Amino acid sequence: MKPTKPKIRRLLKLAKHLESGKLGHDQFNYSIYHDEDICGTAGCAIGECPFVFPEHWVFRRTGRYGVKFLKLKSAKPGQLTRDSSMEFFGLSLAQHQFLFVPGMRGSPLSVIASRQEVAAHIRKFVEKIRAGV
Repeated sequence: MKPTKPKIRRLLKLAKHLESGKLGHDQFNYSIYHDEDICGTAGCAIGECPFVFPEHWVFRRTGRYGVKFLKLKSAKPGQLTRDSSMEFFGLSLAQHQFLFVPGMRGSPLSVIASRQEVAAHIRKFVEKIRAGV
């Protein structure tokens, strides 16, 4: 599935946000969408979506421990964060995993990837889409 131009703009906006360093989470952690504890909050690129795209994304509490997850505000009941990401950015499952899941689908990024590395990874993906690769 080839992302549409508006979806590419969304990916680039997310990359720019990661590059800026002005994150909504206290720490960037490529291995988890969102987490919070007594030390603060941590999240990955998708975890930053409620801060970058607040009109579309929201944190939701679930479970008896109040664990937070995130999804599109328009998400259907039971829709996973992954599914919201695929819908919002216009990605196939393989593309979502390549971009946002450490080491999946040939991704060169590991769980310790920095925000700058993830931003560069997104930009490289967009370049390939634009080139028709």
